[in-house]
Amino acid sequence: MFINGYRLYRATLGCLRPFRIATGLQENCEILLVELLTDTGHVGYGEAVPIPLLTDENLVGCEWTLQEVLLPLLQGKDPWCLREIHNDMLSLTRSKSARCAIDVAVHNLQAQCAGVSLSRLLGAPRTRYETNYSIGICSLEETVSLARQFYEAGYHKIKIKVGLEPDYDVERVVKLNETLPAEVQFRLDANCGWTRHQALQVLRRCQEHRCRIEFVEQPVAREDFEGMRFIRERVEYPIAADESVQNAEDALHLLEGRCVDILNIKLMKTGGLLPALKVVHLARAFRCQMMIGGMVGESEISVMAAASLAASLDFEYADLDADILLREGPFEGHGAGTGHLGLEVPHRVWSDEGAVKYPGLASERVKLVHEWHC
Repeated sequence: MFINGYRLYRATLGCLRPFRIATGLQENCEILLVELLTDTGHVGYGEAVPIPLLTDENLVGCEWTLQEVLLPLLQGKDPWCLREIHNDMLSLTRSKSARCAIDVAVHNLQAQCAGVSLSRLLGAPRTRYETNYSIGICSLEETVSLARQFYEAGYHKIKIKVGLEPDYDVERVVKLNETLPAEVQFRLDANCGWTRHQALQVLRRCQEHRCRIEFVEQPVAREDFEGMRFIRERVEYPIAADESVQNAEDALHLLEGRCVDILNIKLMKTGGLLPALKVVHLARAFRCQMMIGGMVGESEISVMAAASLAASLDFEYADLDADILLREGPFEGHGAGTGHLGLEVPHRVWSDEGAVKYPGLASERVKLVHEWHC
C-alpha cells in the first residue's frame, strides 16, 4: 500500500453558542481537512485546527505548509512508515497542527488497512470515556443556567472557563458551588489569564468557600513554569498544565520542577498521536496523571483520535467535548455526538469493530482547495 493521492479542504464550522475564554471569543471555527488516498482504495482523514496562541500557527500559514510542504512529501509513501514520515516532516517544519493532520490521517489509513478501529490499533482496552462539558466566560445568570442544564442532562464534571476578571471568577465558582448538588465537581481553566498573585487570591478564596474544584488548569502564562510551581505549593487543588506543555521537552521541564500534578495532552499541540506518546510515557515515568483534551473547532476526526489515545493509555481525565460544542461537523448527517464518536451523556462512546469509514463531506461547509493524484 502506498499513498497515491490527497485532497486538502478548508471547512467552516459554527459554534453551538459563542464561546469565550481568557484569550478570545469564538463563534465560527475555520479548520483544514486532509484526505489521503492509497492504491488499495483506502481513505484516511485528518484535520488541522491552527490557533496562534496555542499552536503558533495561523490558518493561512498552516494551509500553505500542508499544500506546499507536507502533502507533496507523502507522494508514494508507505503509511506504515509513520516514524520516517514524522522525521521528514520535522526536518521541514515545526507547524504543529499541520503535522497532526498528517499523523491522524496516516493512523486512520493504518486502521483501515488492518481492518480495525483506531482505538484497537492503539491497543485500547475500552471504548467509552466520561467527559466534562465546558462553559465559556459568560454572565452569572447564563453560567448557572447552563450548568444546571448540563447537570440535568447527566454531566457531573463541568469545566468553567475563567481568567478575565478575578473577582468575577470567584463569584461564578462560588455561586455554582452553592447552586449545584454536591456530586458535581468543577474544573477551572484560566487559559493563562491570571498572574501569579491573581491565581493565588482566586484559589484561596475558593478554598475558603470549600468549592468542589477537581483541578485548576493553566492558572498562569504559558512560559511561567516557575509560576505553576509557585501556585501548586500554595493551594490545595491539583494543578494541570495545558498551554505550558507543547512537547516532551516542556513536559520534562514541568515534571522535573514539580510544577504540576496533571498534563493535558492535545494532539494539535504535540503534532499528532506519535509525538504525544513521548509525552505520555515521560509523564508516567514521573507518576504524573494525564488528561486528554481538544480545542473548539476539532471535529469527530480529532476527538476520536484523542479518545482512542486516552483509552489505550488509561488517562485519568478527559475533556472530549470539542466537537459537541459545534453546531455541525464536516460530514453529511454527522451532527454533534451523532457520528462514529457517539454521545451517551456523560460518556463518549465508539465501536471497536472495524475501521471507521466516513460519509461524504458536507459541501456547504467544506471547500476543496488543493488535490493531487498519481
